[in-house]
Amino acid sequence: AWGYFKAKFPQAVINEAYMGTPTRENDVKYRFRRFKESLEISDEIALEIVAQDATPMVVDPSFIRRTWKAMVGCIGKEEALNDIVRKHPGAIIVQAHNVEAKIQQIKMGASVIGAFADLGKMFR
Repeated sequence: AWGYFKAKFPQAVINEAYMGTPTRENDVKYRFRRFKESLEISDEIALEIVAQDATPMVVDPSFIRRTWKAMVGCIGKEEALNDIVRKHPGAIIVQAHNVEAKIQQIKMGASVIGAFADLGKMFR
């Protein structure tokens, strides 16, 4: 997780903070562990998500947990993971209180972003 974070946020690594959030190696590794615990996912899946978008590593783990629980409450764990977070990891940083009212927009946005990410992979 640290390697992906360094590649995506090199200035945050140098500054040891991103928008006021500490980004030292131990901070990012802690958030990664909490991310896995909150989503109840394996190292492999968590690394796949962070490799795609490391933004969740600069967000308070409790915030992510609340958003995740709201998503799971609306559509279930498998759908939240596979149709939203694995397609667009940045969606996990939506305000939890907005999830229920906007779950369809969140899913659609994740699908579009996921499709473009897949298209980009074809050309690498």
